[in-house]
This record gives sequence, structure tokens and C-alpha cells, in this order.
Amino acid sequence: MDSSHPSNNCLHALDNKIKLLEDSARELKAYRNTLVPILRLPPEILYIIFKLSLPPSFGVLVPFSPIAPSTISHVCHQWRDISLNMPYLWSYINFTWLTSAGTAEMLARSKMAPLHLEARTMQWSIAKFEAFNRQIDAHIDHTRHLSIMATPQILRRMFKRLVSSAPSLEHLSIANSDTYEQNWPLLIPDNFFDGIAPKLVYLRLDNCGICWESPLLKGLRDLKLLSFPRYERATLKALLDALNQIPQLERLSLHGYIPIYMSVNLEPGFNVVLSSLTELDISAFALGCRLLLTHLVLPALVRLCVKAQSDDPAGRDVQNLVPYVARNAHGPHDTEALQSLFIGGNKTQTEFVAWTKPREKTDDWLRNSVYSPNRHLPDRIHLARVAFSTLNQNWPPEMDIPSLLYKNTLLTAFPLNSITSLTVKGRTPLSKQVWCTHASMWHKLKRVRLSYTAVPAFREMLEVAPREDTLLLPSLEELVLIDVYLDAKKVYYLYHMLIELVELKISLRTLDLRTCIVSNRAVQLLREIVVDVQGPAKKESGTSDLEWEWRGIDVVGEERGRDEEEHGLDGVPPFLGSWGTYDSDDNNTHNYDIDYSGDDETSSTDSEYVP
Repeated sequence: MDSSHPSNNCLHALDNKIKLLEDSARELKAYRNTLVPILRLPPEILYIIFKLSLPPSFGVLVPFSPIAPSTISHVCHQWRDISLNMPYLWSYINFTWLTSAGTAEMLARSKMAPLHLEARTMQWSIAKFEAFNRQIDAHIDHTRHLSIMATPQILRRMFKRLVSSAPSLEHLSIANSDTYEQNWPLLIPDNFFDGIAPKLVYLRLDNCGICWESPLLKGLRDLKLLSFPRYERATLKALLDALNQIPQLERLSLHGYIPIYMSVNLEPGFNVVLSSLTELDISAFALGCRLLLTHLVLPALVRLCVKAQSDDPAGRDVQNLVPYVARNAHGPHDTEALQSLFIGGNKTQTEFVAWTKPREKTDDWLRNSVYSPNRHLPDRIHLARVAFSTLNQNWPPEMDIPSLLYKNTLLTAFPLNSITSLTVKGRTPLSKQVWCTHASMWHKLKRVRLSYTAVPAFREMLEVAPREDTLLLPSLEELVLIDVYLDAKKVYYLYHMLIELVELKISLRTLDLRTCIVSNRAVQLLREIVVDVQGPAKKESGTSDLEWEWRGIDVVGEERGRDEEEHGLDGVPPFLGSWGTYDSDDNNTHNYDIDYSGDDETSSTDSEYVP
């Protein structure tokens, strides 16, 4: 084709003109970017902003940050230049999600910044894992945080390879992904990191153990041993000696096997004083929990969580544990008394949670993540001062006595004279005898929350209380029913219970039925006794057989006429008011491994006592 043809010359000229226009547009875009407020910020401010994109904490096996450094570096030339000159920005490296080339590039850009390394290696090949080991070995001198989840075989290979000291390591988290390997428990060897990690303050082990004599324990401030396996060399004496060598320990979580034999006899009165320990979380058989608490002195403790599994059909092992839990539930260092209390459970489990904070909206959401050490709760969620739960699967289904005995023992042992809020839920609530024994001492109790099964015993307590010179619940102002279907019989039952409160001179101001199914007519009836009756926000609708029609009766009384007495609400005479004996709101099996967390912006039905 003839290049001298006029049309070709025209095309060439147009291409040159387009290129000039593109260059001009690029220059205009670059100039426009300089006018954007965030791009006018000095590099020092952008450095701080980029740093905030990094994860706030370490130790959770999840991707580090929703904003990857590579995303920041691709926004514009200025951001790329700044990010490439920030080695710290590239120091959070998740081997799980990166290719070998990406890992090498991240390590090169991080230079000598303290490294935060994480990996889940369950699906890796041996070759990829060996490459990962070489990377750790090469950079261990400036690795600050290391978190690994892998199979036992992979972890054992890693333990054999990583025998160099870790002078900069502060946080170490190792998780065994095989929870079913019981015959050969996974233990960290004594020569791991050559036993030298002078800056190590945080250690978390999931489903793997460590010898109590390990030098890695010496400088810890936070120790989490979760699903700790049983092994031959473990003795209670060795555990206590190890804790005695960590006087600076601030947080201790021990879930799994607590040795119950000594190997050698302890001296009379032998105790380990952990003067810096503020949080203790133990989960094991009741005997192991009791032996451990027997020999621990915890003057600074502000948070205690005990999950005890009983293997005694009569529950004697838990009964013997209660005094040691109560001993650490409150102390002279606590600035506030226990003010909020939650009691729940079912036929095989009992739960007891207390706070030094008064109630806020609902006590259920206050139950924290003491059983979920992985979760980071916002500051506005108040941590429980003490959480105590028991499990005994050996009890026959019809046997409620041990559970009731636990609750009576707990209420007797704990300092509860200052509680202002009480929640009772579960299939085995407090009995009438327990209510009668303890309610007379709760002079500051302002608010009671009851599930369906807890209401009858509360009313029975009111029925037997003396009508003259009584000091029963003198401060009670609010009664809350939780998730109750109030048909006509239950409304009358509740109506007469409120009358008994009036006869006892208990000045109830509020009846909260917001989580219940109740008719507006029933709410109007109950307002004849309690002025502030809070019903559901929306009336239930539909053709469900739970619905009923009200007869237009406002108040039951002689002056309202014979027709009203005959028909009452829903055609049920007032004297036939009853509560029933079946479980309506607690018919879910309560799972022993529960995540206790919540949000104060949700309603009480969003965080109730259900698994």
C-alpha cells in the first residue's frame, strides 16, 4: 500500500492529534487529582491514614485487613510512592492467600520492618510448606507476630526445622487443625526456637500442648491453652510450678485437661500468688477446676470464667467447687459490688453470670464472650465479673435436684446483697424455696426478668410471703416477661400475681411485655394494676391458632356485670387463670459451647438464652 497516499497522511495526522489529546487529558487528570482534598494532605498524614488500614490486633486466624497494601498503591502515583516507602505497610503477610511470587514481593517491600506472619496450611503441598518454613527461618530475627494453623504432621515438621532463636517474637499462635487426634497429643518441643524468645508475651495454643518446664513460658503476660491435651508428664505440681515462674501473667485461659494428681505431695498451704492476673478462664472437669483454684491466690482478678463438667451423678464435685469460685468472684480490689445477675440452664446445665455494672436494656446481651477468646468485643459491652457454668450429662432427664441445689448453693455463696437486676431463664428455674430463702435479702433489687418457666415459682413465693411487716423486694420497680405467649388463662394468672404484689406493698411501676405475644385488650386489663404496661410494638396478625378474640372486657369486677364474669377474656373465667407446666420458650436444647456476645442496639429477643 502506498504510504504517500493522501488518506494515509491524514490518518497519521489524526493519530498524532489523538496522542496529543491523550497526553493533555492525562496532564489535566493529574492536575485535577492535586485539587482533591485528600491528595493535598502532606505525606506524613497519609502515612498515618495508611497505617490505620492495618489490623488493630493480632492472634485471630482471619485475613489481616480488608484493605490490602496493593490496593492502596494502585490508587495514584502519589499513594504508590508513599506506600512503597512504608515498609511497615507490607509487613502483614498472609501466606494463605498469596502466591510464592506475591510473598517474595511483600517480604522485599517490608525490608527489615517487624513482620506479622499468618498461614493456614491444611491444603498445602509438602513443597509449599517447606518453602514457607524457609521463609520463616530466614526472617525469624525480625518476626514479631506468628500465627499458624496446620495439621499435626505439618506442625511436627515445622517444630523440627524452626530451632533458631526468635529475638523479636512477641505473639505466637499455633493451632492444630486435627481435633480428633487423641492417641498422640501434639506437644511443642523444648528446642522450638531453641527455647529463646525473650520478648514473647502472648502465647495461644489450640489443640496442642506444651511442657510446663518450657522456657517459652517464662516472660508471658497472656497465655491461652485451648483444648489442651492430656499427656503423661503433666502433673498439677508441674502446672503450679510453671505458673509460679510467671508472676507477671495478666490473662490466663486454660481449656481442656487440668491434671488432678500431684506426682509429689505439696507442702501444706502451698499456694501460687499471681499478683498481676486480672482475667482467668478455665474449662475442665470440676475436680481439676477445684484443685487449681485451691492453690491460686489472685489479688488483682477482675474477670473469672469457670466452665466445669461434672462426672458425679449427684453433683458433689460441683458443690465442692462453688466455694472456690465464690472466693474469687469479688474482692477488696473491686470498686463496685455485683449488681446484675443472670441465672439459666436446663436439665443438664446450670449457668450463673454476674456483673458489677447495672443493667442496660437487657441483661442477656451483657453476657460476654468469656467463652470465646477469639472475639474482640467493643468497649461498650461490659465484661462479666464472674461467669460460672456446669455440665453433667449423667443426670437422668427427670432429675432436676442437682441443678436446683447448684443454684441455691451459688446464691448462698456469692455476695449478692447489692444486686439491682436479676434474670432467671431456662428449663430448671429457681424453685419456690430458693426464692423464699434469698429474696428477703435482695433489698436493692429493682428489676426482675423472667422466662416462661420461671414465673410460677416467683408467684408461689409471693403467695406464701407474710402480708404484714414484710420487707420482701422493697425496691422492685420493673417486671419483665421474656418471650411468653399470653393467652387468656395466663393473663388472668398474671393479673392475680400483680394483685399479690400490691398486697405485699411492692410498688411495681413497669410491666414489660414487649417480647411477648399479647393482645391490646390484655394490656389494658393489666394497666388497671400497673400503670406502665409496655406491650409489643406491633400486634400479632394472621390466622394462626395462637390467635384469640377478646370479649371487650376491660376490668374483672362485680360492677362490670354477670356477662363479663361469665365470659371474661376469651371466654375464660378469671378464677381459672393458670400458667401451665410445659415449656413454651425454653424448648431448645442448650448447647454447652456457646458464644456469649451481643449488641446493645438489638432487642432483647435478639440475644436471649438460646444456642
